[in-house]
Amino acid sequence: MAVIEAIETVYLEADVASVTFSSLGSYEHLQIRMSVRDAAATNRTYLFLRFNGDTTDSNYSRHWMEGIATSTAAYASASQTRIGAIIGSQGTPSSIYSTVIVDIMDYTNANKNTTAQYSSGLAGESDAIFFGSVLWDNTAAVTSISLSDASGMSANLARGSEFTLYGLKSS
Repeated sequence: MAVIEAIETVYLEADVASVTFSSLGSYEHLQIRMSVRDAAATNRTYLFLRFNGDTTDSNYSRHWMEGIATSTAAYASASQTRIGAIIGSQGTPSSIYSTVIVDIMDYTNANKNTTAQYSSGLAGESDAIFFGSVLWDNTAAVTSISLSDASGMSANLARGSEFTLYGLKSS
């Protein structure tokens, strides 16, 4: 039986540039669950994920599928830190927050690259759903996880957003 434990919850009382989890504990896997929006004036933007403060784009690759309104697509991309999870912004009604779940597998194993999978959804002006994965091309154990909006393309993560980090382990 798997055990899931809440490690930390961050609730934004004001707009911030990023949220970082640096006390990850000792688990097999991690999960981050978010209710998030961006402070940008656009309709939507993307959530960035970085491990250990690594901002080198060439160290990240991703695959994702998306459905936005009535269109669908699938993509693969190397050399990008954007995981592709879509989040709503000020251009959407203020009551709309995106739901994002990110699973980070085997994050302490220093014998392989770290992978994560995610799903995100946004209802409102342009309904959207995203599923994808990201590879961090580095064998270091993950010691911190940073989340931010699309690398400075917009203002900040908006007040009212909530981020909870969970640890998962076998019983």
